[in-house]
Amino acid sequence: MGWTVTIGMITSLPFLIFSGPITEVLGHVNVIILGMVAYTVRLLGYSFIQKAVYVYPFEALEGFTMALMMTSAVTYVAKISTPTTIASVMGLMGSLFFGIGKGSGCLFGGLLMSWIGSIWTFRALAICSAVCAVVYLAFQLLFIWPRRRNQPQHQSNEEIHNSEGKDDIDSKNRIHDMNTKSTILDDNPVISPAGPGPHSMFNGSTLSLNGPASMLNTSLNGLNGASSIMSLGPRSITGGTRV
Repeated sequence: MGWTVTIGMITSLPFLIFSGPITEVLGHVNVIILGMVAYTVRLLGYSFIQKAVYVYPFEALEGFTMALMMTSAVTYVAKISTPTTIASVMGLMGSLFFGIGKGSGCLFGGLLMSWIGSIWTFRALAICSAVCAVVYLAFQLLFIWPRRRNQPQHQSNEEIHNSEGKDDIDSKNRIHDMNTKSTILDDNPVISPAGPGPHSMFNGSTLSLNGPASMLNTSLNGLNGASSIMSLGPRSITGGTRV
């Protein structure tokens, strides 16, 4: 009995060390199902051995059934829990496994051994472990995995909706800014200083800087001034048109 515990602990060490990479490759759910399958093989092996020395290979499965499975279960609980519920869920899992599970196993396992014998007790518990693995796998396939596949589509639809709403808000803000700037320009036109403004270099008219109309008037006045300069220029040598 001492050597069985020793073999189980030694074989569990590598699984404890490499439980992280193994879980990342296989996934939490697959590791948990693998642990249940290892329990089934281990219990069936106990029921068929004829010598005590043959128990050691099945004790070597302790790395799958305890170290790797429990490590994956703990990290899986931490993954699916929220920061406010992780402590409660961890405590619930520990009480179910180490409290109710192991306590009821010792109680009802001993009763079954007294009723049907140790061989059929191991076989009955192996069947129970296999049923648990099948039920857990069916639960994942029929409920959890379809829900996870639909979740990214739901999130993408929400992101599209939020993006469209954000674009509408941005467009409304741009329109509001344009209307505000237009109102400011209408309420505060650019007015030339009081009194006579700067004189035109062409005809001495006062320049006005009061918007597009004033700019057009300034351009026309400039053309008139240019025509007046042309009319006052010196005559050509031939006495023809003025330069």
